[in-house]
Amino acid sequence: TGVNTAEAVAAGGGTIVNYAGATLTGAHNGILIDNGSTGADYSAALATTITNAGTITGQNGYAIKLVGSTGYGTVIDMGGGNDTLTTTGTISGTGATTVLQMGLGDDQVTINGGTISGGAIEGGDGADSLAFFNGATGTFTFAGAINGFETARVYAGTVVLQGAFAASTALTVDAGASLQVDPSFSVGALTVNGTLAAAENSATRTTTVTGDYRQGADGVLEVRIASASAHDIVAVTGTAT
Repeated sequence: TGVNTAEAVAAGGGTIVNYAGATLTGAHNGILIDNGSTGADYSAALATTITNAGTITGQNGYAIKLVGSTGYGTVIDMGGGNDTLTTTGTISGTGATTVLQMGLGDDQVTINGGTISGGAIEGGDGADSLAFFNGATGTFTFAGAINGFETARVYAGTVVLQGAFAASTALTVDAGASLQVDPSFSVGALTVNGTLAAAENSATRTTTVTGDYRQGADGVLEVRIASASAHDIVAVTGTAT
């Protein structure tokens, strides 16, 4: 038997749009998607698409929760199904270790600006993709870890990732876009048509590419050389072109 909770929006799936300037605040969850009960054996009735340009806050739970997956200690638990989250606004929760858990299914996360806080961003099971500034531009900085995504792509703008980062299949930085990853990181294939910027604060890092590295004619790979023994390393297992 599920426990009744207080949400700003409770639905069985479908499409939810939170426009710029709007705020969704729930005493428990900001948005809850399920089939009428929050019990562990229930799941969302429909695939769900959420677009956020405002603010979504769960005061004593998740900012967004789709029942049907494990996500304890998560600000956003997207649950099972092939779900889509697009945000340009603010997403925050209370006491979480993971800010976004996409859960089961082949999921798509698009971050076109705004702020996300509360822990790591995790792709979960399935073939998950992460996009930055797809059809938009600006600057996005994230302090937490990002993992569990098969592909990641920076379409435009400037993206600064200060925590651990991994994309198991492929990472692409498009022409005109800039990606700065501060700690050492690992990806499958890496394609740089824009700028892969050096880490900030004079830090050095190792970029491990388990597949091929491709750099376009206008691509820029910034490498910091502090000394003969302290410098960036780009380790490519496959072919570098």
